[in-house]
Amino acid sequence: MSYETLFELLRTERSRTELQQLPASYAEDLQKLLKQEQQHEKNILKITHEIYERREKKIITMAIDKSKTKSALIDFTKFLDYERELFDLVLKLLDRHRDMHTLSLEAGKKDEPKEEFQTADSVEKPKIENNLKTVRFLSPLPKFVGPELEQYGPFDEEDVASLPSKIVQVLVDKKRAEEIQPM
Repeated sequence: MSYETLFELLRTERSRTELQQLPASYAEDLQKLLKQEQQHEKNILKITHEIYERREKKIITMAIDKSKTKSALIDFTKFLDYERELFDLVLKLLDRHRDMHTLSLEAGKKDEPKEEFQTADSVEKPKIENNLKTVRFLSPLPKFVGPELEQYGPFDEEDVASLPSKIVQVLVDKKRAEEIQPM
């Protein structure tokens, strides 16, 4: 790889919205180039950093799109090994938070109509502790907000907790937890 080739890789990455194919030996070629072109070391590092940042942004955008659409149409052949790891980690994090948001919204649904101008002082809080159910978590769950704006979690797989029945129902429906029946 030459200095000009590296600059051409940057130009291509800049001009196209999709991730560009890098040579399989990109990392090794870059190391050789840095040794050969010591007078351009600062510029080589600057170009390399910009290529990384542009690719990183594209990969994160791809993870966001996949999390939203659940599409399987991702061309992983253009990813470097560490870029695939970044994609997988970002996707997992986005999916967890998307699930947390959905659980929070579903747990907050009320069957009864609300009066339009209620104040916090005029609303009687329901007795949540009288309506608790025990669950065992089937997968990790990040912290989430319940229907009364109370925080729950985070929970790890196999954790056991007593939670309001509305939240338990959502967790069981989403197959994130199973209810444990009292003996």
